Amino acid sequence: IDDDNQGDDNQILSPLRYFFDDDIEIRDDNKNSYEVAAGKEDENKIVLWKKGGKYYDYCFPEGGQGKDGSKLTVKVNTYQLEKQLDAISTLKNMPVKEHVNLIRLFNDKSQTRWQCPENNFIMNWEVLDDDKRDGCKEQRNFVNKALNTPDFAILEGPPGSGKTTVILELICQIIKQGKRILLCGSTHVAIDNVLERLKEKKLLGKFNILPVRIGDENRINAEIKEFQINNLIKKNDISEDFLLDSANLVCGTTIGILKNPKFKNRRKSTPIVPEFDYLIIDESSKTTFQEFLVPALYAKKWILAGDCMQLS
Repeated sequence: IDDDNQGDDNQILSPLRYFFDDDIEIRDDNKNSYEVAAGKEDENKIVLWKKGGKYYDYCFPEGGQGKDGSKLTVKVNTYQLEKQLDAISTLKNMPVKEHVNLIRLFNDKSQTRWQCPENNFIMNWEVLDDDKRDGCKEQRNFVNKALNTPDFAILEGPPGSGKTTVILELICQIIKQGKRILLCGSTHVAIDNVLERLKEKKLLGKFNILPVRIGDENRINAEIKEFQINNLIKKNDISEDFLLDSANLVCGTTIGILKNPKFKNRRKSTPIVPEFDYLIIDESSKTTFQEFLVPALYAKKWILAGDCMQLS
């Protein structure tokens, strides 16, 4: 896929990102419909199969106008917008006590008073265990602050600065306390990277981390497809509700997480009582406020990691 607007300074986010959303329909100039069989979001590559055909019958778009072939368009999915509007309405009309700090984000800064953090310190480090490594001290300081905050913690850093390593430490420390985490990100790559690192470092078994990956199996890295919700249900022969209630690390993109049955099936007339102790969002600079707000209502504290220069 080529992005004609790649050099446009006014282009905040590439329109190509919509090809990697969940629950989309792709059409060509002749109104043929396609679905994404596989894709690499970081390389802007997708593999298509024609809707109604055999799943493994991969294809190119048919015909099209001009010598460059068919122009592909993504059919708009308004479900995520509906959920965003619902989140705003819920926060406005049916807030619970855990939402107080989210409501404070709408208040006048000069009139807002935030709670002071606690002063507990981590004694045993699980991932950040080499205090001689460059940057380890700063990473540990942030983890301590994030675990002591009564509301928000924001981690800013360029690529390669160790944000993912900090997230791994946070996950281990939070789950050691018997708490639950909702992990989100703007891309499948960001979420899968965290799960791959947890698996590679053998942290899942060590700390009894039970991850559930929400989202289309075809968009998930092969290394962690075993954690995809449908695959876990089939493998363990358990109910969906039991699996989601047992998991202490529920993961998905800010859009894909909307497939979480508890999010999807909630009645609009009922308030949202947070079941997660923390929401961690990776690559948060790509996440709009309304995208953040949907999963944020299901958590009691919020940790955001990202690079503020990512979109510049």
